[in-house]
Formats: sequence, structure tokens, C-alpha cells
Amino acid sequence: MVATKKDAVPQISLALTGYSTDNAEEFIQKAFVVDKGQKQIIKKLYQDRDEIAANCSPELALQAVQTQSFLACLEGRKLAAYFLIEILECELFWNTVKTQIQTGKANKVMCQYWGAVILYAWKAAEMNPVEDDAIRKKDVEALIVQDLFYCSVFLPKTYSHKFNWVLDGFLSEDEPTKRFNHMLFRSLLPLIWRNLDAPNENVRTAVSHMLLKFYPLRADDEFVDADYMQKQNDAMLRMLMDDCLPIRVEAAKKIPFHLGLHWKDFPRNLIKNYLDTIVDKLSLDNAAEVRAAAYEGMEGLLKCGPALNATQHALGILAKRGINDKTEKVRLAAFRLLNKLKGHRFIKYFDLVDMDDLLMRLDFEHSNSVQQEIVLLIFKSFSPKTIEGIDFAERYKRIRFMCKKSRNASLHFHRWIYRLKLVTVEQAVRHIRSMIIGVKANIKNLLKDGALPDQTNDDIGDEMTLESLDLTGMTSLFGEQGAVGPVEDEKLMVIKHVLDSAIVLWIAIRPVLYDKYANENQQVIQIMANILQALDPYSNTVLADSALTIATYLPKEKVGRMYGKLLKIVEKGEIDDLYFAHYVEALANWDMNMLLEIVKNGLKKLRNFVARTSGLPVMSTPMRTPALASPARKRSRIIDSDPNELSRPLKLIKTLLASPTTAAHLKQQFGVHLKAFHKALLDIRTAFGELLKSDDWKNVDLKLMLSAYETLTVISLIMTPEEVFLRSSNLHLECGKLSICVLSRLSRILIKLASNAEENPGLDSLKEPIKKAVKRLCTALEFCEEEQEANALIEDKLKPLLTDRNEQDDSDDDL
Repeated sequence: MVATKKDAVPQISLALTGYSTDNAEEFIQKAFVVDKGQKQIIKKLYQDRDEIAANCSPELALQAVQTQSFLACLEGRKLAAYFLIEILECELFWNTVKTQIQTGKANKVMCQYWGAVILYAWKAAEMNPVEDDAIRKKDVEALIVQDLFYCSVFLPKTYSHKFNWVLDGFLSEDEPTKRFNHMLFRSLLPLIWRNLDAPNENVRTAVSHMLLKFYPLRADDEFVDADYMQKQNDAMLRMLMDDCLPIRVEAAKKIPFHLGLHWKDFPRNLIKNYLDTIVDKLSLDNAAEVRAAAYEGMEGLLKCGPALNATQHALGILAKRGINDKTEKVRLAAFRLLNKLKGHRFIKYFDLVDMDDLLMRLDFEHSNSVQQEIVLLIFKSFSPKTIEGIDFAERYKRIRFMCKKSRNASLHFHRWIYRLKLVTVEQAVRHIRSMIIGVKANIKNLLKDGALPDQTNDDIGDEMTLESLDLTGMTSLFGEQGAVGPVEDEKLMVIKHVLDSAIVLWIAIRPVLYDKYANENQQVIQIMANILQALDPYSNTVLADSALTIATYLPKEKVGRMYGKLLKIVEKGEIDDLYFAHYVEALANWDMNMLLEIVKNGLKKLRNFVARTSGLPVMSTPMRTPALASPARKRSRIIDSDPNELSRPLKLIKTLLASPTTAAHLKQQFGVHLKAFHKALLDIRTAFGELLKSDDWKNVDLKLMLSAYETLTVISLIMTPEEVFLRSSNLHLECGKLSICVLSRLSRILIKLASNAEENPGLDSLKEPIKKAVKRLCTALEFCEEEQEANALIEDKLKPLLTDRNEQDDSDDDL
């Protein structure tokens, strides 16, 4: 049964059942317990505070000021202040607070509650003209407030920052009374002016923060007030250029805030000095914290009407400087300041920073937090209001402008707009739809004279042409001028960037579409399937990458004949090398087994070609049967094979390994195939070596031989870390002279590696690289200054590695 408002009334009254001022202590104890009726009990106790104070013991009152749940209610803090005036001794209360802080039991919220209790207690005593209350007021000032100020200045930072939290409770009221300001002036007068220029940085920092926190400190005497106001203003100007970093940071944050509140009270020349120091000096400070504080503090001037001209001039200088700062923290503060201008009647962010500069900053920005602030700033400029029949073209115009300026900026923009909840799912789908409509209009304009296949099932709707889009009529905000159209390649690049942006937004909302928005999901899938069909004639252009990405995320029934086309392109290679890698990576994501089968068949054909050309049999490998087992007519076809066809498996392997994603997938899930490729390429390399000893090498393309050797080297480095070490050692030995210590250590490693290669038949391929490394090591030792040690190392340790019983004399071998 659902509870109604009428049902809630008895529940509140149950908390106060049996309430009476005679049993006040019972209900005070109930007020300490976090329960549903706790606030009602506290409010009732505060209403009857006079009778409650008469029946409350000092112990219970002391417990009240130490219970956070009791002080969390405004009436609870006021009742605790009343207890402090009527029941508790000020010294007892303050000692309890200091004990709680010293033992670490007090958190920031509790300290602020205590500050509010002290403030309310002082006000309650100050407003009552009774003599006893006047004495209480003096006790609060002398025993609590003054000691609080001293503790926040002179104690170590471990404790002083908690006393500063108590002082924050004094600022709970927006407009402090004049009498309260006079009390602060009396209490802080000796403390501040004795220590504001203290040599100790900790003391000077604490006093400076206190002055900036409670500015302006006003005296009750007019002449004294004028004198000390001048001193305070001069002191704040000195703080801006203080040697102590925390003082400069706090001054840069607080002074513009005070200028915004008391603009008319400051002399004009002093305002100029403040702003000149902040804009011209602190914004260029060596410390990033100070530069960031300069931007954070300027927010205090945005709501000050009289400061409009000065603020606009200062922001015009700071904005361009801040968004390109080398430190992330400063850039973040600058963009947050620009975001604060939203809704400002007179100062607009695009009057301070050019849109081109913002897009370039978003392009190069690596920090996610700064990217988010930029997207929040420019979102409305690139996302017009939803108006049926109009916003499709306008959206596409603006996104196209962004893509022409910066591809990465557009991708970052569409990556964040949904995550930052700037658009709903329905609005995101509409945004994708508008971009796809614009892309199709551009494609249809590029393909003329019936080059584009007839698309009868076009569900996108809203047939558009480039003329209807009016692409050169960009809003004056962006300043795009109508000029001679770019070349076709540039047009395709812009189309690709817009399409990629739509894909990024689609991927961002895709999980939510499948989870909760079935209709919108089907709509987006249909849109993407149609644009995939429209991109079919562009398989050998930059749009191929975008088409493959779309096909990857579409359901299988929507891909159509894309898989067969992809397989044909990878097998035949009838496409430019610039775009071939896109198809290889796509097939690796779709069907790695089929791609590896293509590579395996290609390596088999290459192996058979080399074996038939050399006339020597090649041993059977994991790539199936011996090479010379084929019929004579088939072997003749192998000899006449196209070099491009023979090199295709090598190209596929290198393409797979060049991509970090596919390389990691291949090594982790299909490592056994790499071993088979490695074995086949070893046989091919051996056959190539035999070819070089005869005239048959003329029948083989040298580029094919080099490509096979490069592929074998890459796979060897991936599969055998020892070979990586040997190659690195050879490079290190050729760099210059090395000490005997380094060379002897390297010799021990090579000796151990050679021993392992002798014992393990699986490391036979390392024997030759080890011997070459040993020869280079011997050469390096010959030029070593420690000749005796070097010669002994060569004769005793290294020469035995070169005199293997199966080794032939290769002294004339080119190293």
C-alpha cells in the first residue's frame, strides 16, 4: 500500500509522543540518535529552549555540542549555542573542541559546525543587554575567538588547518553584521599586523589567508577604519608578489572576488594595480598553481556590473594565453572560466577566442578533462535547436565546418557529447541522421552520369542535394567564405571525417540503443546499412576505412555481400597499398582463420616457386607436402607466377604485425600459425641461398627475396627474444669503444647462450647469429685498451665458440 501525505502525519507525532519539558533530558538523548523523527525533536527542543535549558545537565549539553548528527540541523546548532551561553562554561567547551581536534576525531564538517555554534553563541549574547550575557560575550571573544585565531596561525599545519575549518563556520552567513565585523577587527588587530610581514613563511601564510578570508576588517571608529582599510589594501597588493607560493595563489583567487563584491569601495588606481599584476605577471608566473589561480580568481568579477569593461579587457588577454598553456591544470582553469561566461549578457566566449583556435586546441588536447570543458564550451555552437526540416542541413553545415578545420576535434566532440549528457539518445540519433543525409548528398553530387547504383530502398528520406544544403552559407560565427571548391580528394576527406564523426557518436550510444531503445536502434542500423551501400563504389578511396568500420558494427544480415568483396580484395590484392591495410585489419577482426588460411596457401605457393626455380627439394614443413610433389604442368604454372601474387602472403604478414591490435591478437590466440610461417620462411631463405650460388637467381625478383627475408626477421624477433638481444648486442658493439668490464660481461652472456643452443635442438636457428655476435665481440676486444685481459678472453673463451666441429672456414664472410 502506498503511503499518502495524510499517513505521514501520525509518524511525525509518534516521535514526540510523551514530550514534556519536565522530561527534557530523555528527548535530548533521543535527538542524538539518527532516526526519522530526529529533526522534529530538535526543532521542538529549540522552540522550548528556555525551559529545556533549565532542565538540562551540563554533561548532556556538552554531549550535544559533540554530536555531529545533532549539529547537522540548523536548529541543533542554534540550540547548542544557547547551551553554550546558558549552561556550559566557555573554557570547558573550547577545551573539549581542542581535544577533539588534537585526537583526530573531528572532520571538516564537524569543525564548521563548531564555528557556526561559536558565531551563534556570540550573537545570542551580543543581542541580549542583560549584564550576565555581556559577560558571556566577552568570554566568547576572549576565551574562544581569540584563542581560535592564534591556534589557526601558530600551531603546526597538522592542527592549524582544522582550526581554519572552524573559522569557515564564521562565514556561514552571506552578510555579516557590522558588530560582528567590529569583533573580528578587535580580535585580529594585534595578530595580523604583527605577523603579516613575519620571516616565517608558515606564519605569514596563515595570517595572509586570514586577512583574505575576512576582508574587509572594519573598525567602529571612522578614522581608524579608513587608516586600516588602506593598510589592508596595500597588504593585499604585496601578497600578489610575495615570495611564498601559497600566498600568491590565495591572493590571486581571493582579490578578484573581493573586487567584485566591493568594487565601488576600491580606489581606481588600486584596482588597476591589482588587475595589472594578475593579468600581466601572475598569469605568466613560473608556478603553474599561480597561473591557474589567476584564472580561477577572475570568476569573481563576472557578476560585477561596474567591472564589465575591465573584466572584458582582462579576459581578452587571459583567454588566448590560458587555453594554450603548457600545463594541463592551467588550461583546465582557463576553459572553466570561459564556460562561466555562458548566459552572460555582454561577454561572449567567441569574442575572446577564435573558433579556429578552440578547434585546434581540441585537436591537440590529450587531457580528457580539458577535452570535456572544450566540448561543453562549443556544444551549442555546433548543435542548433531542433527545428523540423531545417536543423538537418544546419547541423551538417556546422559539423562539416568543424571537420574541415580539424578531424580530431570533430571526433573528440562526438565522443563526449553523449557521455556529458549534452544530448539524449533521441537527439543523438537525429544528429547522426543529419550527418548521414549530408554525406549521401555529397556522394551523389560527386558521382554523376549514373555512376551511382540505383538505390530503391532508401529509408533515410529527405532527399537533399548540395544546393539545398547551401554549404557555403555558414553562419557568421564561423566565418567560412564561399570560395572555389576543393579538389575531389579533399572533398572525400571531408566526407570521411563527417562520416567518422557519425560512427563515433553511434558507437558511444550503441550499448544504450541495444538495451533500451529498440526503435531508435533499428533506425540507426538502417541508416548505416544504406550509407554502406552508397559507399560501395568508393572501395579504393579513403572512404574504405569508414565503410569497413560501419560493416564491423552492423548485424551480419545487414552487411550483405561485403564479406565476399572483402575476401576477394585480400586474396587478389586489386587495390592501392594505401588502403589495403584497412581490408586486412577488417578481415582479421571478422575471420582471422580465413585470413591465416590465405597466408598459408600463399606461402606454400612461394615455397614451391623457390624450390622449383632452384631445382632442389625442400623438406616437408607444417605447410603440408614437399614442393616437388606437384605435377609437371602445375610446376610450370608456378614458375610463371606473378611476383605481386607471390609477395602477397609476405605483405599480409607484415600488415598484420604492423597493427598493434591485430599483432597482439595474432600472438596471443594464433601463435602456432606464427611458428608455421617461421618454419616455412626458413626453408624459403635456405632455397634463396642456394639460388644465389647459381645463375638461377636471375629468374627471381630481388624485391621478393628481400621482402621474404624482412618478414622472416620480423617473425624471428617476435618469437625469439634471444635474437633481439643478439641484434641489439651487434649494434652496441659497432657504436664505439667499450670497456673491458662491459665486453667481458657480454662474453659471459654469449657463452651461456651458446651452451643453451647446443643443448636445445629448438634453438638451432640461433647458432649462426651467436657466432656472428662472437666475431664482432672479438673485433671489439682487439681495440680494447686492456690488451692482456682482452687477448686472454679471446683465446680462452671466445675462440672455442668459433671452432665447432661442424663449422667450416668462413673467415672471408662479410660481417
